[in-house]
Amino acid sequence: MNVNQDLYPSILYYGAFVQDDWKVTPRLTLNFGLRWEMDTPRRERNNRQNGFDEFARNPVSGTPGAMTFSGVDGRSPCAHQFDKNNLGPRFGFAWRPVGEKLVVRGGYGLTYAGLYYTAIPFVAAAGFADRRQFTSPDNGLTAALLLKDGVPQQPGEPLSPGFGAVPVGSNPRFAPQFFRQDHVSPYSHMMNFGIQRQIGSSLVAEVSWQANLSHKLGGPDVNINETRPELRGATANQRLRPFPQYGNVMWLSPAWGNSSYHGFNARIEKRYSSGLNLLANYTWSKFIDDVEAVNELGGAGYQSYWAHDLDKALAGNDIARRFIASSVYELPVGHGKAVPISNGFLNALVGGWSLGGIVELRSGAPYAITEQTNRLNSFSSSQRSHQLRSADLPSGRPRAELVRQWFDTTAFAFPGAGVLGNASRSPGRGPGLANVELSLLKNWRFKERAALQLRGEFFNLLNRPNFGLPNGQRGNPAFGQINSTVGDGRVVQLGLRLTY
Repeated sequence: MNVNQDLYPSILYYGAFVQDDWKVTPRLTLNFGLRWEMDTPRRERNNRQNGFDEFARNPVSGTPGAMTFSGVDGRSPCAHQFDKNNLGPRFGFAWRPVGEKLVVRGGYGLTYAGLYYTAIPFVAAAGFADRRQFTSPDNGLTAALLLKDGVPQQPGEPLSPGFGAVPVGSNPRFAPQFFRQDHVSPYSHMMNFGIQRQIGSSLVAEVSWQANLSHKLGGPDVNINETRPELRGATANQRLRPFPQYGNVMWLSPAWGNSSYHGFNARIEKRYSSGLNLLANYTWSKFIDDVEAVNELGGAGYQSYWAHDLDKALAGNDIARRFIASSVYELPVGHGKAVPISNGFLNALVGGWSLGGIVELRSGAPYAITEQTNRLNSFSSSQRSHQLRSADLPSGRPRAELVRQWFDTTAFAFPGAGVLGNASRSPGRGPGLANVELSLLKNWRFKERAALQLRGEFFNLLNRPNFGLPNGQRGNPAFGQINSTVGDGRVVQLGLRLTY
């Protein structure tokens, strides 16, 4: 239950840049730039914002971990320090080595992203909101509270270091949130190199490489009040947490993520001519990270705050191969076309038709394997399974068998109470996707300003089921099964449009 006072958080953004193009020769152009940008730390207009000092002694419990408040005891009104040194150089070039139909391009840029992982309007408001957490002292074996006794009241407290704390051995009643003081903006090294060739008068072919190496990425909030590895046991014990006077202590938007993306891209484009245009693109890539994005196709989150080094794996959004093509073709039949029709009625019937299509083929996203019952006994968010061997099964099996068991479920086992699972965040891939869409258009033109268009659109034309990811909870009856689809079955849409 959350009841907030009026909060007025704010973040300011500043940016400046210089850039110049230098045409060295008629065949070589260079581009140079430098950008500086900064997000100011979160602050609240009336200092209604808390922090957390992991090392200060708490006066209530006598253990490390005390609350701080903006504007109190000389504290800054900002949630953390400023990150001022965000300088981003840029460089690019375009070169025609021979003739007029071959171009080589490349570039590099250091860019900075937003300061926080997600929107943060109502976080870190301890003392200015009624937020209560009731935690079982032994990870669920004993109830945190009984509804017959009512919800315990939380009395008003002074904004002091011991805010929300309880003596060691008591059930915690408060879960702090905070930003670390060394919070910084994430940054990315972005690089590309490509060769483009014009073929004939309307066809362009291109091959290119792109890379993105990112650091200090914000990730999902993480609980730092997790039992240390050497203290994990057969059951969870509140007394053994680093801050036993509190429930979960959530580090907001932790800037500890890294990622790397490398992609090879081949593209062919036929610009509109003779009633036809075409764009086809193939990408082969690899995307690795150690934090979840805000939206992920698959993969898993953290297993343990103390084992973040084990989170590096294929990203949940890694699509290794993807092909997509789109085209529109105006049929060469009708008045003024290659196959002219002089009869007005016949022209209105068979002339002016266009055919369009989109084809997409892509490999599957990674899936994750976790224990349905978290027995890590450390107050972590999840426990991954042990992977004993490769879980891949033959892909040529009948569809019903694929859906019933996508991977070898016996390749995973319970790691043991208090033991980290050795499975990665993404030990395998789910089903790929294939989709074909078609559009059929008929145009009638009345004089110069009026036109009528009949549209027929066919989504998932082949009515092919594209399956979702398999169930990855070991211990769940549906473990290894696929029980969802991506997108709809065939959808036919008809429309009539009048423009004048």
